[in-house]
Amino acid sequence: MVLARDLERAILVIFGHILVATPLAAQQPVGEPVACLVSGYDVFLRNKSDLSLGAGGSIHWSVPFARASGTHVLENPLESGRTVLLVGALGSSYLEVGVPCTVDYIANS
Repeated sequence: MVLARDLERAILVIFGHILVATPLAAQQPVGEPVACLVSGYDVFLRNKSDLSLGAGGSIHWSVPFARASGTHVLENPLESGRTVLLVGALGSSYLEVGVPCTVDYIANS
C-alpha cells in the first residue's frame, strides 16, 4: 500500500491493474476483498478484508500464464483472514509461488 502524502497523485501498476492514489484525506476504502495465490497445481483464495464474505458470493479467479480460470461460489461465509483451497484447479500446470493470479469478488445480491 502506498500513502500519497506529498504527491498530488501517484499511479501504481500491480499485476496489470492500474491504481490511482489520491491524498490520504480523499482516499476511500476500495479494492478487492479477496487475494489469490498460486502454488503447485492449487489456487488459494484468501479473504483479506475485515468483514465476512457472505455465502453465495462468487470469486472469479484467473491465472493468465497457465491459461486457467474459474469461479468459486462460497457455500458458507468466508470469515476475515480465512482461505479457500482449490485443489488441482490448475490442472496439469504446476506453477511456483509468485505467478500472477487475478481475482474478482461478486457479493450475493
